Amino acid sequence: MKIFCEEDTIVAVSTAPGEGAIGILRLSGSSSFEILSNIYRPLSRKNKRNMEALKSHKLQLGHLIIGGNNIDRVLACIMRAPRTYTGEDMVEIHCHGGPAILRAALEEAVKNGARCAEPGEFTKRAFLHGRIDLAQAESVAEIIKSKCIAGAKMSLKHLEGEFSNKLEKILCKARDLHAEIEVALDFPEEEVPPLKNKDIVKRGQEILKGLHSIITQSIDTRWVTE
Repeated sequence: MKIFCEEDTIVAVSTAPGEGAIGILRLSGSSSFEILSNIYRPLSRKNKRNMEALKSHKLQLGHLIIGGNNIDRVLACIMRAPRTYTGEDMVEIHCHGGPAILRAALEEAVKNGARCAEPGEFTKRAFLHGRIDLAQAESVAEIIKSKCIAGAKMSLKHLEGEFSNKLEKILCKARDLHAEIEVALDFPEEEVPPLKNKDIVKRGQEILKGLHSIITQSIDTRWVTE
């Protein structure tokens, strides 16, 4: 079993296999900027090698460097932690989408200290760093696999936290009811307004209704996206 290690810097081609106008190489981890400095040069004379000086979340034109040679004109973007998808320092290089160029860029990144990411590892790191919860992590896969716009729209709502927020509100109601019942049972002599059975039943039914709504929504989402 592999142990998650924040010291690893991972790399992957994030675009689909085959020829295309654009191909994206993505890195995440503490060595992302250092690796970028070895495989990329900005066209601007300023900050030729100092990637730390580049503005975060801004695309910058430059050259992809393989074996000391310019092989493509690309756009690069550094993204500083924690305001990134994974919560770590990240880099994206937008190349032309030729398989040979992307393969060479991937291999060069690995030579400079990155390792190839496992399937879903960027999203796994986002979860482990608290950037998303499990429901949001699942919604990423649902968006990718969506067969129609309606499915993508529903999955996006989950990704943006609608599902998690609804569930958290229901859990808060359940915790509050549980706490009040415990107080009433443990401290009957205290001056606490007594809980009536009909109020407990009513509030319990509201919680069950909310859970049923979430289950139904989840089933509908899977049906639409598959």
